[in-house]
Amino acid sequence: MATSQKLNDEYSEKCLIAIMLTNSELVDMISGTVDKEYFYNLTHRHTYERICSLRKNEKPINFVTIAEEEKSINEQTKLSTYCASLSSLVSGPSEWETFVNSLADCYAERLSRSMANSFLDDSSDTSVNERVDKLINDLSKVSVRKSNGYSMKQLAYDNAAQVENASKAHVLFTGFESGFENLDTIIDGWQEGTMYVIGARPSIGKTAFALAILVGLARKGTKASMF
Repeated sequence: MATSQKLNDEYSEKCLIAIMLTNSELVDMISGTVDKEYFYNLTHRHTYERICSLRKNEKPINFVTIAEEEKSINEQTKLSTYCASLSSLVSGPSEWETFVNSLADCYAERLSRSMANSFLDDSSDTSVNERVDKLINDLSKVSVRKSNGYSMKQLAYDNAAQVENASKAHVLFTGFESGFENLDTIIDGWQEGTMYVIGARPSIGKTAFALAILVGLARKGTKASMF
């Protein structure tokens, strides 16, 4: 029997907040991936916004500074106590990517269901076809950012290794050569696993250019195909 997708993940929300509280060096990386709407629990969302604000203003992030701007002493105490209670949940900072992906999946599910419910509740005179087209268009825009499992440090190491390997092999680029020397220089060769988009108006020569690139790659000994 199929199981329905969760609408929220309370545990992952708490763990992600806890990681940010105890590992300030990860705040920039996490905030660059997570939107505040990913948090279903409003207390978690508010705390997340406070952490991001402190980081942006280059202020220390801890149980005290998180609660400083609350309006009353009682609210400050409650938020500080709440943050302190999360410290026991941290199992390891390396797990933040797992929590981010879970929150992203839940947010996408909530957003998709909201759009579907709006479609069902629409009692306007708009035709069914127009409503269906709008729903499909809205759903196509549902895009959530998920951690790809790479840290900036790892990316830097990978790039450095590529450059070193290219140097040892006495080749000009870390990627594949296409014969378009200026373009190859700009992009450091055509990189494996990378998607390149050729954009221009109709009848400008996009297809001919793409074919020329494939022919150039083939002439340089790189296997190429077109679908």
